[in-house]
Amino acid sequence: MDTAQQGLLTRDEMESRRLLAADDLQRGLSQSAIAKKFGVSRTSASRWMRSFHRNGSNALRKRRPSGRPSRLTATQ
Repeated sequence: MDTAQQGLLTRDEMESRRLLAADDLQRGLSQSAIAKKFGVSRTSASRWMRSFHRNGSNALRKRRPSGRPSRLTATQ
């Protein structure tokens, strides 16, 4: 993934990456292989796997951003 190397992934792209990684986990790829394939740390791959095994693919879906909502408009 070219954008993964630049660190410019959108929330949708990050969710897609986690779900693709879950498919690879089900096919038997190791956490190390997934970390290399998707350009993440082995810790992230391990966390994704643990979440997936506990709560299925819904655990890897994006969530509402935390924190206070912005008071600025898009034009500001």
